[in-house]
Amino acid sequence: MAFFSLMFLPFRVLNIFFGFTFTDVEDFTPLLTLFGGVVCATLISRFPQNKVSKQLVLSMILLSFWPILPNIGLYFMARELQSVHGSWPQVMVDDPKNWFGHVSPRFDSLFHLVNYLEAFSGAWMVVFLALFFAAKSQFSTNQRRLFIGLTVFSLFVFFLDPGNLYAWWMD
Repeated sequence: MAFFSLMFLPFRVLNIFFGFTFTDVEDFTPLLTLFGGVVCATLISRFPQNKVSKQLVLSMILLSFWPILPNIGLYFMARELQSVHGSWPQVMVDDPKNWFGHVSPRFDSLFHLVNYLEAFSGAWMVVFLALFFAAKSQFSTNQRRLFIGLTVFSLFVFFLDPGNLYAWWMD
């Protein structure tokens, strides 16, 4: 289930254009992240430097965790449901959409946060790939291995789906 969901995760960024109303400031945030990342990648490729900055390396390390970004919000959402309901949410039993509005305002906020985190995850994937290939020659071999290793680790954690969180969300 997680593998099938991951194939469509990059297309979740399209929810920016179809799912949001663009009436709130929060609706523009994933779109601005995507735009800003692509602009940064373009500038890096146009004006290469001989030494890579620490900020770029730290940004790439942070962007390497794009696959598990929604799982962080799902974990907090499941913990909130567990504190109110008394048990960890089960797939095909505790549909998160059925609990919306019945648990707590915090659960409702986390429910919306997960939608935004999925949109950010798709935007972060595009920005990660754009920055990686734009500044590939500036990174050392060990830095490139670190970025790829962290991304593979994040994908591995996503595929493991600890606690069946993503399967519960897609229920």
